[in-house]
Amino acid sequence: MQFAFFYMSLVTSPTPAAMDSCERFNVDNGMFVPEHSPVRIGVKGTYQCNSGFILNGTAERVCTISNEWSGQSAECIRPPGRNVIE
Repeated sequence: MQFAFFYMSLVTSPTPAAMDSCERFNVDNGMFVPEHSPVRIGVKGTYQCNSGFILNGTAERVCTISNEWSGQSAECIRPPGRNVIE
């Protein structure tokens, strides 16, 4: 009986990489940088915009117990009235 319980817990348990972590994501014209890796519950991350762009939204988010980032997504935008030079 003990073997069957041990086997079932191995089959049904999530892998360590999938437990208690938030996914990393890309940000156009900038980046989102977690304070350390792996990204576990309670880890903070901050948005950083490329030169010539400003942050529209909250700069900091936290990995929550539901394995989602807190708050709303922010974005890096050109300041109003600034021309794009390519």
